[in-house]
Amino acid sequence: MRLRVFYGGMYFLVPLLLLSHMGIGADTWRRKGRSVVESVNPVQLALPFGEKVKLLVVEDYPDTREMLALFLAGQGYTVVTARDGREALDVLEQDPTFDVVLLDVFIPKVGGLEVLKEIHDRMPQLGVIVLTALADKEIAQDALRLGAFDYILKPFDLGQVESSVVACLGHRDYQQQSWWRRLVSRPAA
Repeated sequence: MRLRVFYGGMYFLVPLLLLSHMGIGADTWRRKGRSVVESVNPVQLALPFGEKVKLLVVEDYPDTREMLALFLAGQGYTVVTARDGREALDVLEQDPTFDVVLLDVFIPKVGGLEVLKEIHDRMPQLGVIVLTALADKEIAQDALRLGAFDYILKPFDLGQVESSVVACLGHRDYQQQSWWRRLVSRPAA
């Protein structure tokens, strides 16, 4: 039996057997209808993405950078940090195996939107989540047009950031499926 699991603002189709094999028992989820399951604590229901997920956090403010790195490392992610756009591009050039980049818009040397454009040109499969303190509709539209998966305003909730990372990984995995697998796993309307 496949269940629709609502997590991180998205629905995922997950076999019930897989949840039990992952050690996720009935105490961590509850039924919300015939086939919809919801996590009791949304951050607890982390769906597996195979090997350990590697994140790059690009933030010029040291406290925010350290807070994100510590929180995400505590959630089981491998986290690498960069202070500016040039350092971020150098890190990505040396190690192109990152899964998601958390990118501040206003960073020194090379700006966040320029870094986003470079990432999208070089590695279009890499998910980028933009973080910024500026609530500017045009910058948000530019970021999404340039290939950002999500746009999160500061101050942010750490659970919201992790939910966005999980959704980004789920979207990437979905995009890597063949067209017929997408058709088969599409929920019934």
